[in-house]
Amino acid sequence: MIIVCAVKDNVARCFSEPFYVNHIGAAIRSFIDAASNPKSNISTNIRDYDLYHIADFDPNNGEFCVLTDFELLCTGQSLAVAISPAKGQD
Repeated sequence: MIIVCAVKDNVARCFSEPFYVNHIGAAIRSFIDAASNPKSNISTNIRDYDLYHIADFDPNNGEFCVLTDFELLCTGQSLAVAISPAKGQD
């Protein structure tokens, strides 16, 4: 099963284009990387974004299984608190 994730912009009230990972941890790592990258739109307003698991994809039969209730994986708010002290360390 391949995991389908998307980042929700809570201010714009819409989701980004979905992306695919083999493990939830990889999705969370990608979100953390975007939040830590000063060139990323996510990093400038991290509290406005959240990461969700929205579907699964079965490569054996080509079927998507969209989750009835999207699974919140990581909030931008939690990353803002975790990343803020680290940004000052150089």
